[in-house]
Amino acid sequence: MSSRYPFAEIRSLYREYEQDILSSVDGQWGIDPYQLDWLKMFTPIEESAWASIRSAGLVLYPQYPVGRYFADFASPRKKFILECDGKDFHDADRDAERDRQTAAMGWTVFRVTGAECNRESPEIGDIRELIAQGEVEEAETLLSHWANRTSDGLIHALNTHYFGVQYFGGRFDHLLSDTVVKHRSRWGAR
Repeated sequence: MSSRYPFAEIRSLYREYEQDILSSVDGQWGIDPYQLDWLKMFTPIEESAWASIRSAGLVLYPQYPVGRYFADFASPRKKFILECDGKDFHDADRDAERDRQTAAMGWTVFRVTGAECNRESPEIGDIRELIAQGEVEEAETLLSHWANRTSDGLIHALNTHYFGVQYFGGRFDHLLSDTVVKHRSRWGAR
């Protein structure tokens, strides 16, 4: 069975632009993320995560080579990985070993399930509107569900944690921090 990813081409592309990627300013791309047609290669859950990544303005590179592995999405400057785990393609023991090896190279791994990638999530604007209307408890509940149960929530939490992006004026950063801790691989934690 052939892979839908042209791994040699991907590795070559990233190797060619490695210095540009590593020397880019936080929040800026070191290369055009669309030099390859990722949408033709992504699984449905990767496509969903990519849409959230782009919507959040988070700079993560698809299928980034880390050692002998390819991370679903990675930030080489901050050295963290986002793995989207569809139940049909992931094995807990194999993933744990992979996470241990990437952690030994200095990377932190975050994992979301396929269900979290596919779960409907509220819009940030809906949460902001609740806050503006003084419905803080309802906003906090909605935010907690979004942050802890969807890949979109984790992606925004990673943007807050690693890049300091504040979506709610810093008011709910503690909930976003909890999300980052919840999704950190226990094997890949540093």
